[in-house]
Amino acid sequence: MKNKFYILSIQPNTQVEEKALIQKLDIADDWIQIFPYTFIFISNRSSKEWFNILKPVLDVQLFFISEISNSNRQGWIPKWAWDRLKQGKNSFIDIEQ
Repeated sequence: MKNKFYILSIQPNTQVEEKALIQKLDIADDWIQIFPYTFIFISNRSSKEWFNILKPVLDVQLFFISEISNSNRQGWIPKWAWDRLKQGKNSFIDIEQ
């Protein structure tokens, strides 16, 4: 199955066990945090599978997961985030923020 880009957004100002969340995100092929409570990650799993992976960690939080296009995108984010997105799949690894 082909890797896809996803966005995860968690309701701001909530208590998130950061270590547990990072352990779950590490299941993805790679991920970056572009804003507080907002992550982009690469995976060949479905959004439903990711919901099931993240739900135990984000049990009482509101959160949203959606597949996004890496070719049809616009926004105002830090240059390092654009650089990593432009490199395509498995490009987030070992690039400093």
